[in-house]
Amino acid sequence: MVVLWSQSAKNALRQAFEHIATDSHQAAQAVINEIVDATLILVQHPERHHLDKFKKNHDGSWWAFGLHHY
Repeated sequence: MVVLWSQSAKNALRQAFEHIATDSHQAAQAVINEIVDATLILVQHPERHHLDKFKKNHDGSWWAFGLHHY
């Protein structure tokens, strides 16, 4: 399995980093590291999360999960 980040996901991650970094660069980096680590775990154990219910023409290979919100 490979994790692919859409451009919108990359943009959202960058925006989250920038938003959090206005208060604390260290906290922003910690959140980004946690999110990236979670995607690495997803590669090893995709069943820990749900299939992406919003994906159109779903072939069963798309997974989704949320970790933080702001």
